[in-house]
Amino acid sequence: MNRIEWSQLARQDLLEIHAYIARDSPQYALRTVKKIKAAVEGVQLFPLSGAIVPEWDRGDVREIFVGNYRVIYQADEEAIRVLTVIHSARRLPKSHNGE
Repeated sequence: MNRIEWSQLARQDLLEIHAYIARDSPQYALRTVKKIKAAVEGVQLFPLSGAIVPEWDRGDVREIFVGNYRVIYQADEEAIRVLTVIHSARRLPKSHNGE
């Protein structure tokens, strides 16, 4: 089973998602963050199950959708590296610099 590594950006994304949702519902904010984390844990068994990120077109960078959020991760034989978590209505940068 691959270990899960969260980039600094992805950790910040989760904090911001939680803060934004918590303005209306602290319970729903916590539930959303837990769903995102659980979905990433599910990727451990099948790291290549996510779709290739169309904007980046790299075989090692995949995405899963959790509600309205895109969880972008990089997978290899050692780890699942969560790169960013972004609302699906937002634009993803055209490239990724590794962090």
